[in-house]
Amino acid sequence: MKILFLAAGAQASPLPKSLAALGHEVRVAVPLGGATRPARRPVARVAVPTVGGEQVAEVYAARRAGVTVYTLAGPRLPRGAPPLTEAAQSICFSLAAVGLCRALDWTPDVLHALDPAYGAALYWLATDGLRDDELGDIATVLSVNDVGAPFVSVARELSAYGLVPSDAPHLPDAARASLLGLGLAHTDGLATTSPANAEYLARLIGGGDLTHLPFGWQGRLAGLRPGLDLAAWNPARDPALRQRYDAERLERRAANKRALQRELKLTVAASGPLFALLTEHETPASLDLVLPALRELLWGGTPVQLAVIGPTPPEPAAELKALARTFPGQLAAVRRADGGLVRRVYGGADALLCAAPDSANHWPAWRALRYGAVPVAHTRHDPSSGLLDGRFGNAFVFRDYNSGALLETLYQAQRVYGRPASQHTRWSPLQRRGMRLAADWGEAQAAHHQLGMYDHAIRVRKEKRAQLAGLLEDFPATGAPPLEAGPLPLRPHEDPRSHPRRR
Repeated sequence: MKILFLAAGAQASPLPKSLAALGHEVRVAVPLGGATRPARRPVARVAVPTVGGEQVAEVYAARRAGVTVYTLAGPRLPRGAPPLTEAAQSICFSLAAVGLCRALDWTPDVLHALDPAYGAALYWLATDGLRDDELGDIATVLSVNDVGAPFVSVARELSAYGLVPSDAPHLPDAARASLLGLGLAHTDGLATTSPANAEYLARLIGGGDLTHLPFGWQGRLAGLRPGLDLAAWNPARDPALRQRYDAERLERRAANKRALQRELKLTVAASGPLFALLTEHETPASLDLVLPALRELLWGGTPVQLAVIGPTPPEPAAELKALARTFPGQLAAVRRADGGLVRRVYGGADALLCAAPDSANHWPAWRALRYGAVPVAHTRHDPSSGLLDGRFGNAFVFRDYNSGALLETLYQAQRVYGRPASQHTRWSPLQRRGMRLAADWGEAQAAHHQLGMYDHAIRVRKEKRAQLAGLLEDFPATGAPPLEAGPLPLRPHEDPRSHPRRR
C-alpha cells in the first residue's frame, strides 16, 4: 500500500516508520519550521494558486528509517509583505502536499492527515479531487486527537486560496469555514487515539455540535491507540535506571524509587506514594488545575511526595519554589527535564499525574503504564473505558475537570497505596496490569489495526467514485459545469476564481 502522511513534524508519529517496517511504501510531508531552507537543492516546486497570484512551495527530500520525508518550504513572500497567518500556512501546505503527488507522478492509495489543520487537503480531494483522473482514487483519513477542539473560522484564508466554505448538509454554520469542520465532513475515515475517544466523538456527532452529519459514520470512525516503541521504552533494558525490572520482577523497582528520591533531595521513605508531574506534557490550564490540588495535599498533611519535572511559567514556578522551601524533603521542583531524568521518573515514581484535558497527550500515560508508574489522568469518558481503567484496573481517573475532582482522585490513590505492608496486595497489581497491557501493544500492533482502517477508507472512496461515474452517465449534458472541473488547480497560470468550487 502507498501512504502519504501530512504531519507537523517528521517525528510527529511512529506510525509511518511502523508501516514502512511492514513493507508498505510510506512518505511523509511536513512543513518547514523556520525561515532557513535546507542546504540541499529542492526535488520539486509546487505552485499553489491564490486570488493574488501563485505561491510556490519548494520541496526537499530526505530518507529516515525507511520513510521518505518531504519538507515543504514556502512560499517566499515579497519584501515587506506581511507574514502568512497560521491558517494560511496550513492551507498552503495542505494544497501543496496534494499537488506534490502530481509533481512526483506518484499517487498514494491513502492520504492520512495527522492534524485537523490540514483539513483543506481532505476538502479538495473530496470535491474537485474526486473528479480528477490522476488523484481521484486517493482515499483520505483524518486523525483527531483532541476531540473537544473548537471550530475556528478561517473563511478569509480559505477565500484567499479560492476555497469556499463547505456546503455539507447539516454541518453547523460554525464548522463550515473551519479546517476541523472541513476535515470531519469530507474525510473517508476518521481515527482518534482511543476507543473511548471514538465513543465520545460518536456521541458528539450523533447528538451534539455535529448533529446528523450525513456521511455514514458507522465503520468510518475508529479509536486506534497509538503503539509504543517497546524496544526504546523497556524498563528491563533501560540504561538510565538504577535497577532494571519487568512485571515479573517488580520488587526490583523499589531501588529506582530510592535512587530518584536521593537525586531529587526528597526524604528516602516508602510510607507514602511519590506522585510525579512532567510539565512538558501539560498546558497552562492544566497547571492551574494541578497547583491548588498539590497545595492542599501538602498543607493537609497527607503522607505523599511530589516531583514536578520540567519548565513552568513564572507564576507556577514561584509557587512551587515557595512550597518546596516550606515542605523540604516532600516536594521537588526541577526545571530541567533531560531524557535520563524523565526515564528515571517513569521508572521510580509510584504514579504519574497526567492532568492535560482528556490526556490530550497519550504518550506519558502509555509510557507510565509500561514502566509501572500508575497514571492519574483526566477522561471525559466512562472511567472503565479506553486505555486507562479507572476502577482500580490500571489507573486513577477523574471526569470533572476541576481541582476538587483531581484532589479527590489523588486522595483515592494515596488510600489504595496505603501502608508498605499492603502494597503487595493493592498497589502492585495495578502496576502489573498496566505493564502487561503496554507490553502487548507496540507500534507493529497499532500499524496492523491502522491498515484495516485504510482498507475501509479505500472502499468508501471507490463507492464515491462509482456514484460519481453513475451521475456522469445519467446526466452527460447537464453535468458539465460542476462535474467537468479540471485537475488539481496547482499548476501555473490558472486563475482559481474561474474554478466551479472556488470564488
